Amino acid sequence: NLVDYAKEATNDATIQELQRTTTLQGYAPAGRLDLKSTGLLIFCKDGVIAKKLLSHEIEKEYVVGVEKAQQPTAGERRKGLLRLPYRLDLNILTKGGAYLADDERPLKPLALSKWISPGKVLRMILKEGRKHQIRRMMRELLGFHVHSLIRTRIGPVSLKKKNSFLPPGKWRPLSSREIDILLGRKK
Repeated sequence: NLVDYAKEATNDATIQELQRTTTLQGYAPAGRLDLKSTGLLIFCKDGVIAKKLLSHEIEKEYVVGVEKAQQPTAGERRKGLLRLPYRLDLNILTKGGAYLADDERPLKPLALSKWISPGKVLRMILKEGRKHQIRRMMRELLGFHVHSLIRTRIGPVSLKKKNSFLPPGKWRPLSSREIDILLGRKK
């Protein structure tokens, strides 16, 4: 089991390129990042850990850079979003129950949603992971365009170790403690 900091978009071609390297042969990514996101990816050979990482039990933490969105796109208008809100209050995210355009299920509450720099950068922790969920929540519910999205943590696995961060494009093995926590053997 390996931790990787994806410095660029992670599409199938990028993952296949990584897996061709001697070190990553036989490993598969447990999850994805969308094309414009960066940050933590975990590669596994162990299906039990991969399944656990993809479940809605594990927290995923992100640092999100935003700017005020100007107006709905043509696609958003077709979905019925005629104007974008503008709000700094994050309660709509932490209480859950809101709907995104074209979604039949309400959003689950976020474990944490907190401004680091109001209107510019926030920290979010969620367990649910829908396609483009953070980008859509920020735009449709708060009126912000996401210009940077970095996944910094998945469960006990973080890009930060002690006082340093895993550099972009680098990897490290999961510790036995991280594996034990993921498998529910330790807290």
